[in-house]
Amino acid sequence: MAITIRAMQEADLAIADHLFRRAFGTFIRLPDPQDFARTMNYMNRWYLDPSAAFVAEDPGVSHRHPGRGDALPKPACV
Repeated sequence: MAITIRAMQEADLAIADHLFRRAFGTFIRLPDPQDFARTMNYMNRWYLDPSAAFVAEDPGVSHRHPGRGDALPKPACV
């Protein structure tokens, strides 16, 4: 498994937001983890300083958007 680290791009924001909410919503055991901080947009912080954000990618992992089933961009972690 070759995990790569790179600078976050604007195209990564949707998957980063999805994974952020899923991780923290699951951690605090919300019935729907995607409801975590639903009224907040933490990914807007990327616009303040894009050089301070990165993604870690594992090419062997894919994600699908819950409820829609369509593939999300390559996995990314904030």
